[in-house]
Amino acid sequence: MELLIGKLLFVLHVVSINSARAVDPKLSWFIQNGLMVTPYEIALKNAMSKNLRITDVCSGDTKQLIEQKARNTSWAVTMLRATGEIKYGQNEHWVGDFDLCHSIDTAQYCASIAGLGPTKRLAATVFGTCLPISCSANDTQTIANDVLRQFGFNKTLTTTCKRTKPAYTAYDKQTTYIFAPPSFWLKILAGLIVVATIADSFHRYVVNLRLGGKNSDDGSQTVEQTSDAEKGNDVGENRKRPKSAADRTIDIQIMPYLFQFFGAFSLYANISKLFSLEASASSLHCVNGLRIIGILWIIYGHTLGGAYDALLAVNARWYHGQTWTWFFQPATTFTVSVDLFFFLSAVLISYSFMLKIDKVNGDPGKYDWLKYYVHRFWRLTPAYMLLLAVTTNLSRYFGDGPIYPDYWGFNPNCRDTWITHLTYMDNFLANDTLVCCGWTWFLAANMQFYWVSPIVLVAFCWKEAFGVLVASVPIFAHISYFAYISTVQHWQVGQKVKNFGHDYYLKPWYHLGPHFCGLIVGFIMARTNGKHIAFNRVFIIIGWIIGIACIYWPVFGLHGSYNGHRMSQTMTNLYYSCHNTVFAIGLGWVIFACQNGYGGVVNSFLSWRGFLPLGRLSYCAYLVHPIVILYGGLTLRTPVYLNYTSFMSLLVATTVFSFITAAILSLCMEMPSAALEPGISKIFALVFLPAFRCLSAVSPFPRFTSYAKARLSNLWTYSRSAVPWQRLKQQNA
Repeated sequence: MELLIGKLLFVLHVVSINSARAVDPKLSWFIQNGLMVTPYEIALKNAMSKNLRITDVCSGDTKQLIEQKARNTSWAVTMLRATGEIKYGQNEHWVGDFDLCHSIDTAQYCASIAGLGPTKRLAATVFGTCLPISCSANDTQTIANDVLRQFGFNKTLTTTCKRTKPAYTAYDKQTTYIFAPPSFWLKILAGLIVVATIADSFHRYVVNLRLGGKNSDDGSQTVEQTSDAEKGNDVGENRKRPKSAADRTIDIQIMPYLFQFFGAFSLYANISKLFSLEASASSLHCVNGLRIIGILWIIYGHTLGGAYDALLAVNARWYHGQTWTWFFQPATTFTVSVDLFFFLSAVLISYSFMLKIDKVNGDPGKYDWLKYYVHRFWRLTPAYMLLLAVTTNLSRYFGDGPIYPDYWGFNPNCRDTWITHLTYMDNFLANDTLVCCGWTWFLAANMQFYWVSPIVLVAFCWKEAFGVLVASVPIFAHISYFAYISTVQHWQVGQKVKNFGHDYYLKPWYHLGPHFCGLIVGFIMARTNGKHIAFNRVFIIIGWIIGIACIYWPVFGLHGSYNGHRMSQTMTNLYYSCHNTVFAIGLGWVIFACQNGYGGVVNSFLSWRGFLPLGRLSYCAYLVHPIVILYGGLTLRTPVYLNYTSFMSLLVATTVFSFITAAILSLCMEMPSAALEPGISKIFALVFLPAFRCLSAVSPFPRFTSYAKARLSNLWTYSRSAVPWQRLKQQNA
């Protein structure tokens, strides 16, 4: 009796709520045949009574499902229980129970999703249904559309039926990447790493025996990693150190070229280099800390965006209410963190160039420009292309879930647009409908800056003041252009600018200020390297106040305008035109002060040696962290409730797994490719040097061909001198 009264009170309560919301009474909960019947069951029964365009087998099996549910058959009750429960409110993620549906052999889980697309929020509406396995995706989509229309939802759905373990089909056997699918190359790479590690360990053991038990950390390295203007504190961080007697003894050992190749892939050797805490005295130590802050900032911003876009959130609107709090302010303006990397990259390019050009008496004609470009391309591309191939072709096997893309994978468009990434032109050539690894636009823009930076670098060599003038022209052009655009188009803080990302943000001209400011700062640091410049205390205090203000304003300057204090149009135009340039000026002061002994506790923190291994992983961490965020969001079974605690837990987990994945990518591809760079340079010179020799005899441009031949000769000399035991063997001959 009490149970009956309880059910009756529950029915009256729900009916009263639904009546207040003006919901069709026939979709309310009620008691039928002694069983609780959900609105979905009624809607499904109504749908099956219509003449829907579905197959006869699917129609018959679905009607049998409804009949067996009325008889309280266990498998039918389980299937309907696994279907998403449609509710009214801000949450439209009616996911159901993915695993419960797959526990029935004759059932399949299908997800009907609305809101997918480059301009729409990912998974805005998700309706999970558990229907007979005889129903195709089209049948399920037709049924889901009819059911949702009965609830007043008129949205275009895209339905995909899920399998827990997708089969390896002909779709994955396409030869998109160099004559073989990525799975084949991954097996080759894994086998090569295993063999290389065993061979290198054996060689170390043999050398250790010959030295009478003495051990060396880097003596058996076949090729040492050279500096890189993008990753790590380039200049001098991995510079060859003076060798001890034991090291020279090891270098003189006659090592087969096979060991030279295998040494590049040895985990033993690469782990030692990755976690080394040694840095050159001439390097910019504080850059490591700035790099770590930048990559953590980017992960922070993308995690918050992923929590809103990729996660199945119960309270999706919570994001809007918290966006402009002080806690989330750096995440909403985290695009400035990308300008931090544009600035740091330019600083290191200019700094390393000026130190190297001094070795050839400041003559740009004697500088090896061919190596300048080959070095950059070879350092960035192998790890980049490996990530692109794996996520495009194999990510569908990484996991499963209600909204997991288990057919297309994370980046299906990369099959058609991967060549734009290989040429570093994807920020210009890719369009909104063919987005492929959207976060890699930074690599393209940064590479384009690298291509044109020699214009300023050569100007520095000719006359220092002229070089500063040449670097200042793009800065003022950038400020003037965006001041004009924001004024004409009436840009307002908090309002979306039409095609802002595609037309402005993804293009290099939006980031001209940070890059060219970085070139100037790098030049200044090279000219003051090893010198102590004395300033009075007042100047240092004023410099820090201005520097902190320049960093604070782009990050927190919009807080008031989003909390009731409207920013004037003049201040809005000022912010959009020069906020990233002002930010770069603040960073420039931090580097200058830290390197000249005025950094204090800031320099002690930024120059901490523990940042060195993490700084070496910053490039790979940038590549892989969106994949970690996507994987975590797309493999969820049920919606989550967002709050500060859950977000911080998600942020910590994302950061840790991003760096772990980055370490794997770096050890398996980035560091081996860096170690093989001298060999690649040698092959490049062997191929092109004879051609230029022949061309110089008949060319109408003898000066150009002579210059190219000389640069290739320098590249050949570099590739030979980079092998230490060959150099020592020649000296001892």
